[in-house]
Amino acid sequence: MITDLAKQLGKAIGETQEYKTFQEKSKVIEKDKELQKLLKTLNEKKIEIDKKLRTGKPVEPEEKREIKDIEDKLRNNKTFMEFARAQESYFNILNRINQAMAEGTKEAST
Repeated sequence: MITDLAKQLGKAIGETQEYKTFQEKSKVIEKDKELQKLLKTLNEKKIEIDKKLRTGKPVEPEEKREIKDIEDKLRNNKTFMEFARAQESYFNILNRINQAMAEGTKEAST
């Protein structure tokens, strides 16, 4: 029974404009090789800095600047920003769903 409800919820989510837009923008991002390279480089640099922080090694100002430069490029990239807005809208719906489920669970337990 509960899995049937979950499946219905999944279908309803899949029918939302937010989900459809997020999927559409995700596909556009996947096809943009230059953008993928930027995202990969950013991720690698953040991992490097995280490793340094966890091991107590200093993070050089140049490393911080490199990350800031990549983030600036992403903020100025129309494709990425459209994806980021679509992702935010979709995640907002998921958060509202989680809140509603939490409220329902709380109501059921009182």
